[in-house]
Amino acid sequence: MVSCLALSAVIGIGLFSVVSYLPTYVQMVYRTTATVSGLVPIATVFGMLVASLTTGFATSGTGRYRGFMVAGPACGALGLAGMSALPISAPLWAPMALMALVGIGTGAFMNLTVAVVQAAVARTEVGAATATVNLVRQVGAAVGTTVVGALLGAGIAGRAPSAVDPSRLTPELVRSSSPAVQAEVAEAYAAVLAPVFLGLALVYLLGFIAALLLPPGRLAEEEHGPSDAPVGAGFTRS
Repeated sequence: MVSCLALSAVIGIGLFSVVSYLPTYVQMVYRTTATVSGLVPIATVFGMLVASLTTGFATSGTGRYRGFMVAGPACGALGLAGMSALPISAPLWAPMALMALVGIGTGAFMNLTVAVVQAAVARTEVGAATATVNLVRQVGAAVGTTVVGALLGAGIAGRAPSAVDPSRLTPELVRSSSPAVQAEVAEAYAAVLAPVFLGLALVYLLGFIAALLLPPGRLAEEEHGPSDAPVGAGFTRS
């Protein structure tokens, strides 16, 4: 259960903390409109949807879950590492593809963490265990969003062009500025967020390590025995 809580925290810290800033990042670096910038988080969510459905069907058919929970954080780490190395001259489909990879990796284990925790506890503890998983994810997202926002604000304040007031820096203001100012802002955002993406990739790498500690076996078709069944009653070793 501890590994699942760690993986739940990875989702909150590693993904939800940065998704809120992706549209602004895309508008500033790739100089797109607000509508076009939404394509990157949409690609992320679509990847999560496809992976979640695929791993859900596969796990319900075979009961085997560990492979998905190991591969998921690895994919997320690769996608975020790619975002950290992405040049500002890259086409828009590049961040879309990388964040879709992050979404696929996250979706591969996001719902399985809940299922594994529910299978690992007695019937009377299912509600508390499920709530704990969700709480850890939400706390991770809140803390991660705060930290990323603080790093982004402080970094841009120190790197913003002298012709622009950092407190008034918006995508609309940048688009109405000269090409030289737009290029400086793009470089500033890329320079500030590159180490942030890399740090979040390390968070996913920690999730990969936590997933390796999960016990082998399968989720049993009947996940819960009697109300006083021992912990792990929802697993089989075959």
